[in-house]
Amino acid sequence: MFGRTVQEMIMSIPGILIALVISGFAQAYMADKLGDKTPRYQGKLSLNPKEHIDPLGFLIFVVIGFGWSKPVNINRRNFKNIRIDDSLVSAAGFIGNLLMAILFAIIMKIMLVLKIDILLGTVIGGNLLQILLFGIYFNVVFFVLGILPIPPFPGSRILENLTNIEKYEFYTILQRYSFIVFLFLVATNILSRIISPPIIYIYRTILSIFYIK
Repeated sequence: MFGRTVQEMIMSIPGILIALVISGFAQAYMADKLGDKTPRYQGKLSLNPKEHIDPLGFLIFVVIGFGWSKPVNINRRNFKNIRIDDSLVSAAGFIGNLLMAILFAIIMKIMLVLKIDILLGTVIGGNLLQILLFGIYFNVVFFVLGILPIPPFPGSRILENLTNIEKYEFYTILQRYSFIVFLFLVATNILSRIISPPIIYIYRTILSIFYIK
């Protein structure tokens, strides 16, 4: 995502905001339904962006294409089945992003079928379609980041719940310095090389399903 114009960065903002909010809200909603009211008490059971947006993480997301949001804190002791319920909460965020990407694609398809972009005018309609494309793309980005089985991504929580990996010292160290590791992976472009292929594949697949070219 490096090399985007300022206009493209601006048009990507709605998609990024929605991706961040949906991820946090979905996790909070799932935790609440499974018996943990911690996210509700902390205001996370809301679609208000200020409850989910980390200013620095959001800015980095706009500039380079991936960043972070405010975490959704949970109390695992409130779950009936700790490992399963905790995994469901972790998965809720990135599944919500995937569903949102599909919803954006459906809206875009409806626009194209009804030729709403033409009715709105070439410039306005074209910009709206571009915003929807960014919405699909960044929700896919959040989906792929979410399933990564390394801290601090949600996929690591699922890995911990399904295995005993947390008992190994290397994983404990990785957890302790997860943010530093994340910054290193970003700075060295390693993270981009890891996530770009699945992002592009899923993004193109969603578009092809709805015959969007």
